[in-house]
Amino acid sequence: MDTLDDVRRALEEKKRGDGVLARLAGFYSEVLAVQAAHLQASEPLAVGDSLDTALARVDRGLSACEPKSLPVDSGALGSLFAALAGVLEKHCLLDSDDSHAFLTSAAWFPFLNRYAGAVLPHLNLSLWQRGSCPVCGGEPGFAALSAETRERCLVCSDCGAIWPFKRLCCPFCGNERQELLGYHPVGDGVYRVFLCNR
Repeated sequence: MDTLDDVRRALEEKKRGDGVLARLAGFYSEVLAVQAAHLQASEPLAVGDSLDTALARVDRGLSACEPKSLPVDSGALGSLFAALAGVLEKHCLLDSDDSHAFLTSAAWFPFLNRYAGAVLPHLNLSLWQRGSCPVCGGEPGFAALSAETRERCLVCSDCGAIWPFKRLCCPFCGNERQELLGYHPVGDGVYRVFLCNR
């Protein structure tokens, strides 16, 4: 799995090109830079006593937290939201239909990601057999197959948590009927779009 630094390097490389991909890479490079700067300037999330609560929630089949209940400094969150709105405005995306949803998700991501980093090492992920994130309950935005073990992992689009998941199963509906599952290779074949026809 790529680290955030690997993602940043890949985006910087793609920015050097031209066309839509270069513009998208430039946009996401700026988003990541703004998120990183605000996260470094903010106070760390206090997990401490809430770790026991998080572990108990997971034992009951719930995600470790309810994201809106995290002790996030509202001033830091508001400041990040405003800075990200500036990035969207610069790229003429502020008035798009999805801009508010993107801003909310992008502003929460660094805080949820920090929480995931603190909580994930304490979770027994082999017991989590759900398509939703064990940390925040979000949906996976991406799946990855390990070249060595062929294990499939899901990546949360809300907090970046990574957890193992059945290889032949739709994480959204739980369908395991192979005749209803498929994929299409994308680009050079490194990536695939997985489909569920249920």
